[in-house]
Amino acid sequence: MLSAERENTFLVELGQRNDCTGDSSRYYGEIFKAVGVPEGKILDVGSHDARLARWFLENGIIRNVVSLDILNLSVKEEFVRANATRLPFRDNSFDSIVSLASVPSHCGLWVPKAAVVSELTRVAKSSVIIWPAPRFFRLPDNVAKRHVDAKGITSASPNQRSVLVLDKR
Repeated sequence: MLSAERENTFLVELGQRNDCTGDSSRYYGEIFKAVGVPEGKILDVGSHDARLARWFLENGIIRNVVSLDILNLSVKEEFVRANATRLPFRDNSFDSIVSLASVPSHCGLWVPKAAVVSELTRVAKSSVIIWPAPRFFRLPDNVAKRHVDAKGITSASPNQRSVLVLDKR
């Protein structure tokens, strides 16, 4: 088991090595068309350079978004640099959590998806939106899952069209 400091250092190095700056914002419109645009205070996990907050603004959608990433790529004021396995927030701090192109991409053998999903659902009041939908992980008992097909994402494989929505009970 790595210490929190060593784990953070490892994840930062992993993110830099994998060049986790790819832009998937071209899919956001189709994702939100399929699952609905989140409301209230939103935590964007794996925000890169506050891409979701910028996308909302560019599309005239006013939302309170806190951007979180292990890498410090944002100049946005509402940015938190943290590890998604240990979120620095109280339970039920956010109305919705959004993680687009982050959980499946960056949770490999090193970071268990279940640990990240458990943290995401802990800080969410109502729902968590994850794209593309990760497979093979255990859900907390207080969460129901549903897969939604974002049919408008035609350039991606069928697996990449699946959006996972976790609803807290």
